Amino acid sequence: MFVHAPRAEAESIAPLTLWTLTQEAELVVWADVERVSPLPRVAYSSPQFPDDSDVATLKVRETWKSSAPPGERIDVHFSSNLDCPAPARYEPGLAVVAFLMKQRGQWHTVAYSYGTRYPEGPSEAKAFRRVVMAAREAHALRTPGGNGKETPEFEAARRDWHVLAALHPATRWDGLYGATLGPGLTQTHRQQLARALVEHPPFDAELLEFLAALRGFPSKAVDRKVASILDALITEKEAPAWAGFALDRLRERYGEKPGWRRPWYEIPSNELDESKAANTAEVAREWLAFKKRHGLKPRPLSRLSPRRVPGPGDAPSP
Repeated sequence: MFVHAPRAEAESIAPLTLWTLTQEAELVVWADVERVSPLPRVAYSSPQFPDDSDVATLKVRETWKSSAPPGERIDVHFSSNLDCPAPARYEPGLAVVAFLMKQRGQWHTVAYSYGTRYPEGPSEAKAFRRVVMAAREAHALRTPGGNGKETPEFEAARRDWHVLAALHPATRWDGLYGATLGPGLTQTHRQQLARALVEHPPFDAELLEFLAALRGFPSKAVDRKVASILDALITEKEAPAWAGFALDRLRERYGEKPGWRRPWYEIPSNELDESKAANTAEVAREWLAFKKRHGLKPRPLSRLSPRRVPGPGDAPSP
């Protein structure tokens, strides 16, 4: 006999990056998810917190904020039956970076799905550790200056953090979301971003953020890599809506002056399908002409395999 429990609903929440998660969490651990067990339904007095449906048992590998010795087991209560916002994800057999806070005497996850991240391999674990520790150090500098403004030291540390997070694909979404990297970037920052783009090319709209940050920064390696990315995207059946804007940025890097292009977010919904087809065809023609003008022969690129547990930059959370 199957019992269909009602799925809880709540209001959607704004996306939270590793910067804010680190600030708001009382405890940050990298831990193995040993098991997930169902809980009996318990009514809470506050309507802001849906009833917990499960408890995940975590075995700590490392603690990146607060204190919990390696090997300690932590029970985290969460609601796997949420529709919106997306619930925290605890996958038995995998290692999770969990951002936790105490509520009603129990550990809960900060910001639902945004508060559980799954590094894949040593390189990603190192990237998450580095970015979380850098956020802790930056937040320690947060002493508001005069007139409610932050100190220059804190603002510089925050800018450094966004660049640092943007360098690795596993944390790139966190570094770029809600940030404008152009103003205040140093030559070293731009060199780091250029190297990251070449070594770990983005195939999504994050490419626009990189190109904005690298305006006026000459690099043949960047130009070649962006050409290969665009060749892969534009020659697909349907180019993404932002591909034309990325092409415009590349044209600027070659000394051209692109004309005006209608932003995709201004297209009425009833015109969207027709506009998509027209945009794909137009951008494809522009791309072929651009390659011919500059004698470009982009090299094919391989994309990263889908993640076992999607992160906020891979699949949008409600």
